[in-house]
Amino acid sequence: MSTTWKPLTLAPAAMVDARKQLHWAVQLAAATADALMESLPDDSHTNLHWNDASSLLVGNPLPDGYRIAFKLVPFGVHLQKDGKTVAEFALSGHTLEEARGWLANALSEVVGEKRGGQKLQLKLRDYEMPEHPVATSAAFSTGMDAALDELGKHFANANLCLKAFADTESRATPVAVWPHHFDIGGIVILDPNKPFKEAPQIGFGMSPGDAQIDEPYYYITPWPLPQGVDLPELASPARWTSKAFTGALLLASDLIALDAASQEKTLSEFLRSAIDASIALLPDQG
Repeated sequence: MSTTWKPLTLAPAAMVDARKQLHWAVQLAAATADALMESLPDDSHTNLHWNDASSLLVGNPLPDGYRIAFKLVPFGVHLQKDGKTVAEFALSGHTLEEARGWLANALSEVVGEKRGGQKLQLKLRDYEMPEHPVATSAAFSTGMDAALDELGKHFANANLCLKAFADTESRATPVAVWPHHFDIGGIVILDPNKPFKEAPQIGFGMSPGDAQIDEPYYYITPWPLPQGVDLPELASPARWTSKAFTGALLLASDLIALDAASQEKTLSEFLRSAIDASIALLPDQG
């Protein structure tokens, strides 16, 4: 498919702590979006996108061409103007509260006039998040470069393959990174004539790991899945699961066991075959 696939080599267990810290860091994106952008019903104003050219997780456009972005190595939060970093704050060795204070001050300087000179208040979302000391007062760790770099490879590869699929499927929503569950993906809406919450649909994406599956994984989730149906066989190493979620699953540890060319090929085949199988399972395809 592409020459930009990044070979995966690091054992998933080595990324768990870094993944949790990065998950907490990107909550600053949701806080910034809530403070400066129109709230959207699907929360898409809070999402981010992977920029492969700069290896950044980039938030949505803010007033006057500004965005916030997250660099994984070296670990930091950036304020950008028209795609270029104009200020940055190192996260390693500093607390989330320090980062929030820096970002609030930096944003207040550039959007303060539009707010009548009032200092911007950034409020973190109150939803379920992974437990970690950085959530309270601990500083973000140093020495996470290898783990964060590998996490970046997972996001870059997911962005590559998920967008390649979405480009071939007119019913797919744009691929994005969602700060709550910290997954990157989209949804195939099978019946656009029905309200979103009622339309048969297929979620597709990659999670860098969560409380149920402690390693990166790809998922395909058909909904509503009819009861009592026989699920079609998936090519190994993919499998159906009903534990963390109901759908098709491909683990990072399965990909890491393969050579680089086979990693990309296996993922691409998983996405297409599992989505085709899911479409066949769902009624009212529209």
